[in-house]
Amino acid sequence: MRKNVQKALSLALSMSMVCSLIAIDGNSYKNIVRADEIIAADEGSGSGEVEPEIDYSDLIKSDYNLLKGAGYTYSSKGQENTDTALTNGSLDGGFYNSKWGKDANQRVTITTDGIQEVSNLKSFLIFFNNANTYCKKFNIQLSLDGENFETAYESTDDFTEKVNELTVDKSNLTITQFKYVRINLLDGKKDYGYQIKEFAAIGEGENKTPNTANSSSELEEGLPVDESEFLATDYNLTYGAEYTQTSVGSQNFKVLTDGNVSGTEFVNTERNDDAKDQTFVIDIGREMSQKVSNIDYLQLYNVNDTTNVTDFEVSISLDGENYQTIGKYSGVEWEQTHYNVDLSEVTLEDFRYVKLHLINGNTGYGYQIREFAVMGKDKAYYPEVKDQTSLVSSSDKNLALNKTVYVSSTGENEGTDPTVLTNGNADAFWSSLWDATRTFEYVVIDLGKEVEPSLLSKVLVNFQNKVTYCKDYTVSVSKEFDEENPDEGFVKIGETKSIAWEVLQHFADPNGYVVTNLYDLPTEPIRYVKVYMNGHAAYGFQIKEIAVIQKTDITDATVDVTLDDELKATVSAKYSGTELVEGTDYTVEQTTTAEGIEVKLNGIGDFGGSVTKTIKAEDIAVSEAKNLTVEAIEANTLKVSFEGSNLPKEFAQVYDIYVGDKLVAENKEPGEYTFDKINAGNVTVKVVAKRGEVSSEGVSQETKISGIDISKFELFIGEIGHIYNGKEQTVPVTVKNGDEQLEEGTAYEVKYEDNVNAGTAKVIVNGIGLYEGKLEGEFTIAQANIEDDIIKKDFSNLAESYEYKVADIQPQIKMSQGDVYLSAMKDYEIVYSDNMNPGTVTMTIKGIGNYTGTIEKTFVITKRKLANTTIKTSFDANKQLNVLVQVPDNGRALTKDKDYKYTVATDATGNITITITGIGENCEGTVVKTIAAKDNPNRPTQKPTTTKVKVAKVSPKAKNVKGKKIKLSWKKIKGVKGYQVRYALSKGKLKKAKIKACKKNSYVIKKLKNKKYFVQVRAYKVVGKKKYYGAWSKVKSVKVKK
Repeated sequence: MRKNVQKALSLALSMSMVCSLIAIDGNSYKNIVRADEIIAADEGSGSGEVEPEIDYSDLIKSDYNLLKGAGYTYSSKGQENTDTALTNGSLDGGFYNSKWGKDANQRVTITTDGIQEVSNLKSFLIFFNNANTYCKKFNIQLSLDGENFETAYESTDDFTEKVNELTVDKSNLTITQFKYVRINLLDGKKDYGYQIKEFAAIGEGENKTPNTANSSSELEEGLPVDESEFLATDYNLTYGAEYTQTSVGSQNFKVLTDGNVSGTEFVNTERNDDAKDQTFVIDIGREMSQKVSNIDYLQLYNVNDTTNVTDFEVSISLDGENYQTIGKYSGVEWEQTHYNVDLSEVTLEDFRYVKLHLINGNTGYGYQIREFAVMGKDKAYYPEVKDQTSLVSSSDKNLALNKTVYVSSTGENEGTDPTVLTNGNADAFWSSLWDATRTFEYVVIDLGKEVEPSLLSKVLVNFQNKVTYCKDYTVSVSKEFDEENPDEGFVKIGETKSIAWEVLQHFADPNGYVVTNLYDLPTEPIRYVKVYMNGHAAYGFQIKEIAVIQKTDITDATVDVTLDDELKATVSAKYSGTELVEGTDYTVEQTTTAEGIEVKLNGIGDFGGSVTKTIKAEDIAVSEAKNLTVEAIEANTLKVSFEGSNLPKEFAQVYDIYVGDKLVAENKEPGEYTFDKINAGNVTVKVVAKRGEVSSEGVSQETKISGIDISKFELFIGEIGHIYNGKEQTVPVTVKNGDEQLEEGTAYEVKYEDNVNAGTAKVIVNGIGLYEGKLEGEFTIAQANIEDDIIKKDFSNLAESYEYKVADIQPQIKMSQGDVYLSAMKDYEIVYSDNMNPGTVTMTIKGIGNYTGTIEKTFVITKRKLANTTIKTSFDANKQLNVLVQVPDNGRALTKDKDYKYTVATDATGNITITITGIGENCEGTVVKTIAAKDNPNRPTQKPTTTKVKVAKVSPKAKNVKGKKIKLSWKKIKGVKGYQVRYALSKGKLKKAKIKACKKNSYVIKKLKNKKYFVQVRAYKVVGKKKYYGAWSKVKSVKVKK
């Protein structure tokens, strides 16, 4: 009731406010108030503040508000607090609310992003919510460091909530800058806490460092935690929950779970000294079960020490019958409010019911308890409510749309049209009478025809606001309705019991439609739906819309079914693209037969009907073996174990076991199996599941298994005289275990190393099959002798003699073994005696590497005949003759004065004759080389003759002729090829004047101006291809007049 009165007063004040305007320019602001809206000074608050009621909304949301968007901390928070309201630049975004009934004074500290100048601060603006929640005594302080604060404003005794603009007092300020602004609220206790819609600091100029905290708020650090502040939050797992009590005292109020300890109301049990044993059972709700693991602690508030509980027990249950204890308490003081819990013996995962069992205490006036709560570590679970708007406006879904409505009463001042309750939107509301003596109201909707109750999904109720909602209402249905007997024939199918508006909103969609889920539906058809409201609201119950939603046929849903390894179905269902939720929208039934698996979806909640999916046996995959383990337990022995899926008997499976590619067991049940005589080494075991003719891909595991160690046996190598032949060579190998001889290829395999080249070869015997380990031995491969016949020799390229060629002479030979030729420097080397100079040369061939042996051959080197040389001549830059004598085979040069000498003779015309003679031990013979005179740069030369050509000088005549022309004429000169003419306006420009050519002894210059011109002429001859010019004539001047 107090909340409703408070809201009504606030509404009345806001409706009576006089509107005005605020103008803001680029540098400052001013108040503009219409003349007919000014309130006389003697009618104002008398506080000395600005008296007219002004619309400050534009100003507080402008950048002149230095606190807009700033974050803040508070000393306490009340039930109606809006976290970002105080500095969000709006008067419509809720309000800051301090703790209700808090005895201590309160404070709020705002922090700006940037440092502000005191000189820029003009005034403060404060907007209290109403007359019941304003603070008469308060001050405003500034600080730069957040620790040392100085007062910039202090309220006077005549301050009222209507005063908004506060003048800054800078007279006592020593700071010139500030970053923190604090409001100290000093009136003491407030039943509904202080409530401030907006607080602003207005600057002369705009804020240069806008705040970026988005008006975020939090409890001030360092203050003691008041756990009662969490009672009216989602951390209270029993907040607003319905409950029963074994007895009721004369002062009982329904407030055990209302989240409030600041009022005067409490629950009261029977007034009897002997009535110690009392029980409260709290029902969180059908769809509100909570996690046991989320329980943190308990809160219980006694009223005083004459009606308090001293011993009590708390237990929880999921079904309301089987309870498990979470706490036992005895001898507690009446002021104690916090109680720890013990969950160590609790096996429940979820709970719905909480039993508060009062065992001992003071009951002369009955137990008196203000509040009991189970507190969570995290917020309580509430089922998600999707947007219901489209259902409300849908004629297919809303059975109540535009249907006839009957109401128990209708308001006289507002909400007088009950037809708005079913018009499909929440734009208007119906109100019951404001008569405080009324104890109930109802709304009955005629669906217009009988419907099957099983089609009903839920009822939606959209209340006008928190002042006019119903805390406790039920939904019932009937086949008939009589206004004279409105309760007759109705059966309850749903209810919503919520003490707090905030709790009710958890069951509402974003547009305020509260969902009431239905249960215990009758089997007979119904036509009327009633919403019955218990109690009364001060301004009547006010409802915007009531909708009766029918279920959607789930047969139209898209359903996908997958099976796990145990053939249990997992279902995915979508309706119109939206994923449906099992347990919320449907339940699943699975039936298994030899023919297949049948999965049936039954619609629940918003869905009705059913849809069945069948998976045929032949389409069901075989389930693989599980938890396969493979272990080598001894030599050549494996242990294999695996598990199968827990399958229906109709789909029983057997399994085949493979070791490598070998099937070692078939049609086996899951279990443990041992296999011997398994070959040593890394083995892969695969288990393949089978059902009839269908097999799985199988699961595999690899392990290493030991075998019989062959290294302890004897190795025998049969020696054969091996000679290198360029191929891999082998020997007979025998392995014995005592008298037992092992079989190659079954027990072991033989490999060789270094068994190609001459030297020591290695034999390696590796165990295979049942055997492992290895044995090693050696044998010898001898070098092949190049002297033997097994080596073919080809000396066909070895001549008996060679001419000296200024280089070593190394004749080519060939040797081969089989079809492979030996390589020089790898298989053999050749050593020579002096094989450059003339004489007899001994050639020694020695086998190397894989070969041995020695072969000798000889050949002769004779002197080089100069006739078998190449003679080259040239002249250097100084025209000196050079002679080069070379061996043709390799281009090597013979040495002058060692291998040859020469003489040079030149005749009168320049022809050169060179005579070259071999000398010394290396060369012999003579050759003659000639050079023609034309190739001799030193040949005799003749002086060139010069031709002189004489050209006669021209003597022209010049005169002006009609047409602005000058006519030139001269005597013809014998022997010339032609003539050239040049003219200009001055003598000095003649040298650069353009030259005109002509063949005759006259020339006319055209297109002239009436000016004086200077003219010259010369002749030229052509001899061969060259022109020879005569001298220019004397300059002739002619004045052009006509």
